[in-house]
Amino acid sequence: METSVRIREAMSTNLITARPNATVVEVARIMSEHKVGSIIITENGDNEGIVTERDICYKVVGVGKDPKTVFAKDIMTTDLVTIPSEKTITDAAKKMVKKGIRRLAVTEDGKVKGILTASDILAISPNTIEVLRELYAICANPDEAIEPASDVISEGGICDECGTFTDNLTKVDGRYLCDDCREDLEG
Repeated sequence: METSVRIREAMSTNLITARPNATVVEVARIMSEHKVGSIIITENGDNEGIVTERDICYKVVGVGKDPKTVFAKDIMTTDLVTIPSEKTITDAAKKMVKKGIRRLAVTEDGKVKGILTASDILAISPNTIEVLRELYAICANPDEAIEPASDVISEGGICDECGTFTDNLTKVDGRYLCDDCREDLEG
């Protein structure tokens, strides 16, 4: 089954970094150049934190601050959520859902060696939701082979509309949507 894939097989090992005193403009430029949604903030070889596109949006631009005068150290998350590279992508997906995040810092021997994103997991395992639905159906009623037990997946997954992890997905017109996207669609 695809979900037994080890994180080390799916993670990005090209760590993009910046220093804590880099401005948000510099951080955004680096992220744009490398086409990544996050950047590890390092000082003297130590990982100090992470800045994500959401940090830039919610902590700077969205509140009217000037990205030329705000520094990475002012908006970075210092408690990196990590996972060992030998764990599976299923372990990673569960951790992302539990923490409400879309990326994990991957460690080997206690050091960050890569990043695993929700998109990385989907690239490796696009059929995971269907596999889970089939498994739930079989467990709920073994006589009805592949019919889904429900159009609601409460174990969590990735919304087909916004791409974020959520604890609750509902099937609407053949797509799995989080509550917010489902409500937006229903008007």
